[in-house]
Parts: sequence; C-alpha cells; structure tokens
Amino acid sequence: MIDLTGQHILISGGDLSLVRGIAVQLQTGGAQVTLVHHDDTLLETLTDELACQSLFVDWDTLENIGNQLQTMQTIHGVIICPTEQPFGRFIESTPTQWNQVMQVNYESAVYISQAVAKHMIDRHIQGSIVFVSTVATTMPFVDTSLTGTSLATLRPLVKMAAVDCGKYGIRTHTLVMGWVESESTEVHLTEQGREFIEEGIPLGYVADATAIGDVCCFLMSNLSRYMTGSVITVDGGYTLTRSEGTSPFPAKL
Repeated sequence: MIDLTGQHILISGGDLSLVRGIAVQLQTGGAQVTLVHHDDTLLETLTDELACQSLFVDWDTLENIGNQLQTMQTIHGVIICPTEQPFGRFIESTPTQWNQVMQVNYESAVYISQAVAKHMIDRHIQGSIVFVSTVATTMPFVDTSLTGTSLATLRPLVKMAAVDCGKYGIRTHTLVMGWVESESTEVHLTEQGREFIEEGIPLGYVADATAIGDVCCFLMSNLSRYMTGSVITVDGGYTLTRSEGTSPFPAKL
C-alpha cells in the first residue's frame, strides 16, 4: 500500500462512483480528502459516508475558487475529474450544450488547477495535479464529440503547466481512463453493451473506480517524483483493440 499519510488531497468534479472510488483509495493510503463539487447532494452523500471534508463551488463564479482555498492551511495536490460526460452526435449538438460542457470540464479544470498550484507555490509545497480524462479523447467514439473534445483540450494545458510548475516541484499528469463502472457509463453497460465492450478489453472486464484511485495514489506519492507532463492510460488495454472507436451498440452505426 502506498503511504500518503500527512497529505491533504482535493478531488474536484466527477460522478458519485468515480469520486467514491478515488477517495476510498486515497484514504486507505492515509491521506486527508476534501471533495470539491457543485452538487450539494453528492457532497452530502459522500462526506457522510467517507467522513471527509467538502467544499461547495459554483461553476459560474469559479474565478473565486482561490479565495475559497485560502481557508485551507495545506494542500498537497488535486485530482480533477470530468464533471459531465454527455452522449450525443456532433451534428445534433447545440451551442448551449457546448458552452455547458466546456465550462464544467475545461474551464473549471483550468481555474481549480491554477488556484491549487498558486496555493502550493505560496506555501512551498510540492505535489501533483492529476487531470482525469477518458479514452474518448484519443478515439473517435460514436456519440462522444462533446465529452471527447472538452476533455481533449486539457492535454496541452497539462503539458504547459508541467513546464511552468516544474521548478516549484509541482507535477502534472493526465490519467486516461477506459470503461469504469459509474453513473456516467451505466447507459452503455447493459447486458448487450457490456458483452460487446468486454470483448474489446484484453483484461476482459470493466473495472470499478478503485482501479483509477490506485493509480491516483501512485501519482500523488513520491514514487512518481520524476514524472511530469505524463499521460497514463488505465483502460485494461481497450485502446489497443478498439482503435476504430465503435459504439457499444454497432447497430446504431
């Protein structure tokens, strides 16, 4: 087990199952966890269940997140998860949908990562900022233009932040997750969909969110001290065998 004792790590965004899986693994390693989210219900559910701290944020005033973080004495890193993973075809997407998904998946990640980095620099704290993404950023899946595009825009940000923040001992990473059991993927994980998906995963199964949490623990630990700007894929090998990016329901094509 990776030892994260004494670390205070934020988890931003994400759906219930993903946040829970990451938080549980961080806590098992000894870290103190604070959840940062715009969903009161999610915060209430998980703070009670995990006995952790929480911080409510309003996506419309995220530029003020730095002021909110000033109330925290130390932050050793943040894991920024996709807040929305909408499904829908490119040709049918609307300006409202694009504005919404870019705000919650891209702009929020920029503001939160920037605020955490400044907080750490001011306090001379070294650590990691992890941006959780999905294989939809590298594979042209059917119905994922909104999700894939909004998360793919973070790739250059992660690399530029790695260059800017490296001298302060702050490392940045992109964690690309494959199929994971969560509220965001359950629409495709029907009996038919799961069978088709798992046929394309060399390891043979859809993971639960603790698999993502385990890799986050590694990236938050000193074991990753000489890694930055990295892209780590955690997908059971899915991108090796499903490179054509077909939908879980081929009949839709």
